[in-house]
Amino acid sequence: MNRKVIAVVVVLLVAAAVVLPAGYFGQVAETTMKNRMANMPYGFQMELTDYQRGWFSSTARLEWQPLGGLPMPGMLPQGPLPGGAALDFPPPLEILGSELIAIDIEIAHGPVFFAVAPGIGLFSARGRVDLDDGASSADQDAPDSRDSYMELYVSSFTGATVNNRLEVPYLEWGLGPLTLSLAGALVEGEWTGPGSFQLQFLAMENMEMNIGLAGTGVSVSLSDLDSRTEYPQGLESGAILAVTESISSVGELRVGSSGGNTVMRMTGLSSVDSMSMEENGTYRTGSDATIESAEFLDREFAPIEIKQVAGGLSEASLLKLLAALDGGIFEIPPSPQMPENDPQAPAATPPAGPALVAMPQLTPEVSEAVRAMLADSPYTDISAVLTYKGEHVIDLRIRQSFDGERLPATADMMNMLGLLSMMDYAVDFEIPIAAAEDLIGQGIIQMGLMQGLLQQTETTYSLSVALENGTLTINGRPMPIPMMGPPPAPPG
Repeated sequence: MNRKVIAVVVVLLVAAAVVLPAGYFGQVAETTMKNRMANMPYGFQMELTDYQRGWFSSTARLEWQPLGGLPMPGMLPQGPLPGGAALDFPPPLEILGSELIAIDIEIAHGPVFFAVAPGIGLFSARGRVDLDDGASSADQDAPDSRDSYMELYVSSFTGATVNNRLEVPYLEWGLGPLTLSLAGALVEGEWTGPGSFQLQFLAMENMEMNIGLAGTGVSVSLSDLDSRTEYPQGLESGAILAVTESISSVGELRVGSSGGNTVMRMTGLSSVDSMSMEENGTYRTGSDATIESAEFLDREFAPIEIKQVAGGLSEASLLKLLAALDGGIFEIPPSPQMPENDPQAPAATPPAGPALVAMPQLTPEVSEAVRAMLADSPYTDISAVLTYKGEHVIDLRIRQSFDGERLPATADMMNMLGLLSMMDYAVDFEIPIAAAEDLIGQGIIQMGLMQGLLQQTETTYSLSVALENGTLTINGRPMPIPMMGPPPAPPG
């Protein structure tokens, strides 16, 4: 056969191998993306609402409800207050949860593709969302203005593993007295199976937040955030909790006043965190963190070590609470009504004193969700060691737990006395005398000693508080708890 003919046949065969399967790859890409986008943890799930398939490339629309669609205004009581005042929360709050974010993406599918980015494999997709829709043209044309947008990248070589990346080069957002800007945000992850999403990397170069309140203000800045998380057993669709191992760091965190004064500055935070499942099916989380240096009101502590343990965390209880929050946290009960007078009887004289006002209270759904969380017997244990001026070591430990077996039978029976009766709480604090005189002051120290709140040794002051089985002790001495009404009886 003529060499030219052979060359032409080879070229045609290669072209056919590239072109003919492209339509099939487009179908597989659509199915894979639809399944994987829905297979996300709580608050990150996306829906593929439109897919226009082409031979070599396709277009699609993704819709995403941040925070799982939880409407933020529902967190606060709505409607009229006693006296005719009304609670009116800004509509932009809805953007945080109830509003959809639509992402239009372009997809190049294989086996060989050039759109979006050249490569081989199943598909590579890219989409962008502009976040400046609410900005005026004058703001957008300002010399120092920057585009607020985020870009989404999704790719897969075989479909077995799908990689995703969300980039936010810059974002600026304002709501009343609150302004927030962040730069260089990046989130990367992958799906390794139908029920195994893994968020592996989170980074942010800088975040600035300013809150102005009645002539005063607070500013918060954070820089060089880096967090890497592994899910050895995967994270199932819609889940919040899972077995995890993570390492995180923060370069600097600063809190200041509107006048420019630094209230708190922390540098060099590093933490190792993990979450595991306990025998009863609840989760336990632990954290071991160190801080190179922290300044509070011109007092410097270096270093700081913090250890935290929390348990009794239930996936079902957390999801129940999130569902309850959809209807709001508080409700305003009807104002107490005076009994109607008999028309034949003389008019009753209104009681002296201020009018009765109905205070906001938890909705029945939130009360029941809180009760369900307490039934899992949650507990926390936090210990911190701070070194002041390089030589004075300050120790603090806080422990808290709830006994689910002492839980009231119904949410209606829960009250403050009942919660205290099922809670164990302890605080142990020790500070060197030299550090206490500098940080607390002689006046407060002497008052604490006279009232028995502080104990003194040759080198330290200490405080020990314990609440157990409804009994409060301070430095070993029982103290009365002024409460009204008996504690609710446990069920059964």
